[in-house]
Amino acid sequence: MNATDTGNPTSPSRFRTLKLVLLATVVAIVLVAAGYLTASIQGSSRIAAQTAEHEQALLAIQKDLQGTQQALASTIERNQLLSASAALYRTSVDLDERNFGTANAHVQEAAAAMAKAAQGAADPEFARLSTVLGQMNINVATDLEAQRSSVLQLAAEIDGLAQDSE
Repeated sequence: MNATDTGNPTSPSRFRTLKLVLLATVVAIVLVAAGYLTASIQGSSRIAAQTAEHEQALLAIQKDLQGTQQALASTIERNQLLSASAALYRTSVDLDERNFGTANAHVQEAAAAMAKAAQGAADPEFARLSTVLGQMNINVATDLEAQRSSVLQLAAEIDGLAQDSE
């Protein structure tokens, strides 16, 4: 047999073929690894871009949430003021009807609503009106004009606060 015989396992053409196959395999592995690395880097940059975009959206949502919470607090405060005012106007009607027990119940209702409004308010007028209403007591009397006037004056002051809170 000669040296170029392909049947011989140690022949140079067999080594050459083996080297080419091995080299092709190594090149294929390197190309696959390079492709994987490139895709991974692109994927990471896309994820980073999406993360930044989502963080900006989250910040915008949090800002909107804060605005909504402030608007809600303002609306609740105004609701409490209007409830106190309505209770005082009912007190005035009760006085006209000489129904002193119901008038006192409505004053207490107004005091409770004003106390809730005063809890979060920075304006000292809220606390003052809450204190005045908490101490108010409707007495049985023949001349109700002074009590009625006092009740209507408090209702007007509370209405003014409600107007300011719009």
